[in-house]
Amino acid sequence: MQNDRRDQKELKNRAWDIVDKEISINGIGIEEKLCIDARAIWKKLQRRRLKRS
Repeated sequence: MQNDRRDQKELKNRAWDIVDKEISINGIGIEEKLCIDARAIWKKLQRRRLKRS
């Protein structure tokens, strides 16, 4: 069960890596560093929101 969750999380992270690279970086032209920082901020806010509920 724990491995399934870990695998799903890893798969989601890889999917977001592809989306970030192809759309945000290559398509729109956002700098890679900015994209990485934005995702880190999003994850932090998401964790805070999930802890409240």
